[in-house]
Amino acid sequence: MPGPPSGTSSYNGLQITLRHPSTHGLTADFNYTYSKSLDMGSGAERSNEFSTDSFGGSAIQNSWNPKLNKGVSDFDTRNLITFDWVYALPVGRGKAVLGGANRITGILLGDWQLSGLARWASGLPFSVYEPGYSTNWEQGGMGVLTARSR
Repeated sequence: MPGPPSGTSSYNGLQITLRHPSTHGLTADFNYTYSKSLDMGSGAERSNEFSTDSFGGSAIQNSWNPKLNKGVSDFDTRNLITFDWVYALPVGRGKAVLGGANRITGILLGDWQLSGLARWASGLPFSVYEPGYSTNWEQGGMGVLTARSR
């Protein structure tokens, strides 16, 4: 039987989508996400304490009290806005431009679309690195407690 979980994480978010249905060939979506992600270490399971890539370096520093490692996830994006649109060009058979064109011209020049996507996000969190070995002789710690929190 497996033991208790060694780490926890949580994600809470509010997602809002505004959709503009197709009018005159234009369809658009606006999406906003406000969220917060917490965990005890954002590293991938395939990493180890000696990893030098972007997936390592988030191992639990104090195995006697792993909850001390709980904080905002490395990948937490508090605010995220996306906007996408599709515009069907009015070109081709039965349309405003080249509406009376023959079938071959309609196949080659008709039914084209333009589209776009934009994305804006708030910055990712960061930690202040403490270059000493305050809690573990194999890994440096991420900051040092200098006073008790109240």
